[in-house]
Amino acid sequence: MPRLSICAVLLAATCYTAASAADRVILPSGDDGGAGVITGEVLEYSSQGLVVRLANGRERKIAAERIERVEPQRSEAHATADDALARGDLGAAIDGYRQALSREPRRWVRRQLLAQLVGCYRRSGQVDLAGETFLVLARDDPASPHFACIPLAWSPSPPNPALVSRATRWLEATDQPAAVLLGASHLLATQQRGDAAARLTDLSGSANPIIASLSAAQLWRTQTATATPADLSRWESAIENMPESVRVGPYFVLGLAYIQKGDADAAAMALLRVAFEYPQDRNLAAESLLRAGEILDRAGHADEALTLFRELGERYPDTPFAEQAARHAATTTQSP
Repeated sequence: MPRLSICAVLLAATCYTAASAADRVILPSGDDGGAGVITGEVLEYSSQGLVVRLANGRERKIAAERIERVEPQRSEAHATADDALARGDLGAAIDGYRQALSREPRRWVRRQLLAQLVGCYRRSGQVDLAGETFLVLARDDPASPHFACIPLAWSPSPPNPALVSRATRWLEATDQPAAVLLGASHLLATQQRGDAAARLTDLSGSANPIIASLSAAQLWRTQTATATPADLSRWESAIENMPESVRVGPYFVLGLAYIQKGDADAAAMALLRVAFEYPQDRNLAAESLLRAGEILDRAGHADEALTLFRELGERYPDTPFAEQAARHAATTTQSP
């Protein structure tokens, strides 16, 4: 969907008359006196927190950091898109989310739909569209609870020319820190690396803790070959202090750094956290399994490596890394 049409859908003023109060607010296990789930009509959900109208008519406010997820009352198009995504039909999911977005009057749900679109575009390899869609979301709520869907680059693979062009424009959007972060991330593996690193250094001092953390972790990508054990220890501590939702990319970079040091166990531990604790980014999870398997195989742990290669093929057969894993599995010799 073109950028302007998404903006128009998101920002259009629309009156909303609630149907039934069927939204579900999911809290961490044991929170809210053990209730875990609050039902009602969610009136707003943003970086400022959530407001829900309960069945008795009372409005309750909940801090954003206390919320695990929110399940809205879905339109038919929204439900159809979710079903398409669950079966891996990305084209149908994208069409469904775009249709749902065009008809959804609740602003907080539109932001959720945008986040789901970002994930679909990214999974289908349309990183430029993922980035543009994310920036619409970030303009509406700069510290959005959905910020973790930002389609940053974590793998060292260079971007294609079209993405380089788009990222260069993002880098120039100095009035929007999220755009600068996004552009710099994708330009680190290009000839614009110096400019990108300088922008990330500036952003690492941002008052927004998520932007600051992600910018610092992006800079680690330039240091994986030179990082000392003290650096890696510091990185691990920094990751543990980040919001859990944004730890996936930093753990991947930490794993790559341990590979550079030849520490197979530490590398596998970091990479397997990506694959099994944060599987929402399927491509990054698949690459993590591949790289963990490779380092374990080189370290003489063939059985463990073979298990990971097979796991990758079973969990992520639609990713670009499945074929590589299959080749590795065919040549890895299992212990008698």
